[in-house]
Amino acid sequence: MADTLLACKLEADLPAAGPAPKPFVFLPDMGLMASTRQFKGAWTKILINGNKAGSGHAHEDKGGFVLEHRGETYAMDRAPAITRESARRHSQELRTPQHAHPRRPDGAARPAVAAELRCAPDRLGR
Repeated sequence: MADTLLACKLEADLPAAGPAPKPFVFLPDMGLMASTRQFKGAWTKILINGNKAGSGHAHEDKGGFVLEHRGETYAMDRAPAITRESARRHSQELRTPQHAHPRRPDGAARPAVAAELRCAPDRLGR
């Protein structure tokens, strides 16, 4: 039950049932794919967490997946990237000449940002 006037109005506009799940969803700008299927009366879902090629920001869980069946996680891979990359490779950390940007999966080097190269470890409190 809604407890504010705005929530009450929004609740009144909600349909009784949501749309049927799409069997396949691909979000190329986010690098995500998902599939939902019904098998013997139970829902099976898979989510694959990828990454947009050449993106300026990438989390280390890219390449992972979650497989659910009957609402329970049946299999999960937190991502191959977690086991082969260190936090130093995360794009949120400032880069220094000693720890430049890693190469992208296609082999191209990421362009260095001048401000990142000017940062010295002692200025970062390390």
